[in-house]
Amino acid sequence: KITGENFNIFSIMRAENDEVRTHSRIIAEFLNPKGIHNQGSVFLKLFFEEIASLNGITEDFYSNAQVLVEEHIGTIDKDYSEGGFIDIVIKDSKSQVVIENKIYAADQKGQLLRYKNNYPNCKLIYLTLEGKEPCQSSYKIENGQELNLENDIILVSYRNHVKNWIEKCLEKTHSLPIIRETLVQY
Repeated sequence: KITGENFNIFSIMRAENDEVRTHSRIIAEFLNPKGIHNQGSVFLKLFFEEIASLNGITEDFYSNAQVLVEEHIGTIDKDYSEGGFIDIVIKDSKSQVVIENKIYAADQKGQLLRYKNNYPNCKLIYLTLEGKEPCQSSYKIENGQELNLENDIILVSYRNHVKNWIEKCLEKTHSLPIIRETLVQY
């Protein structure tokens, strides 16, 4: 009552479980160096620092990166090896990071394989609440194509990675009350 800390706009709007219109959009906006937060690549760098597998990204990437939400990569073909919508893509002319964001949705047939086929050299992140592994059907299809779970897919969780990332972002927003309070609410 005294602090009002139980008030959460995401809960009021019943958006806690909305993977596409809430979580992917909010995360992508903070990762976007050209985002309306006007903080450049600060949040993107912190995210990459949080996920060890993303080390080695060059400084040029941070300033030139483009962030897309729900990127359409074509119609899904009959053997499920091409097409679909990628939740978040962070890319420049040389490197790509692809994020498949799963809250409570089921894995789609060939989904991760399709994304990797579209961006063969990308870092492919599978983001879930607890950091669980994807279903085998999402990275292995009947025609023999498959990804290696340990080498091709980076498992990331909201519980640890995203929470830690947000806490680090909060440290950078002391003088930015609207951004800070949005992160606190999120």
